[in-house]
Amino acid sequence: MRSSRLLVVGAAVALAAGLVIGLMPIGTTLTEISPRVRLVAVSCGDGYLPANPPARPGELVEVPTRPPLLLTRSSYAQHCGLAVGWRRHLAWLLTVLGALGLAVRVATTRTARLGR
Repeated sequence: MRSSRLLVVGAAVALAAGLVIGLMPIGTTLTEISPRVRLVAVSCGDGYLPANPPARPGELVEVPTRPPLLLTRSSYAQHCGLAVGWRRHLAWLLTVLGALGLAVRVATTRTARLGR
């Protein structure tokens, strides 16, 4: 009985941590050199899904800043990939482990009730 409580608590903690990490917005700062030097804050989506800025003709994406900043899709993906790093994988892993742990607990409880 004690191990089943630990399983539920561990699964709930893993699920909550995965959700918190997954729903936090992730951003990075880029340095624009031309026409003037400035730091530009760029949103990279959240821990679960990447952001999809509006596409322009060619391989350009428009980063929503004032004035708009155009980057190549590969440059945007590279910068956001470095900003997100391990967080996306950790968020998905904790969420899946937490949901799986709770599903196993529910299944074993139902199976035990049927056996009585």
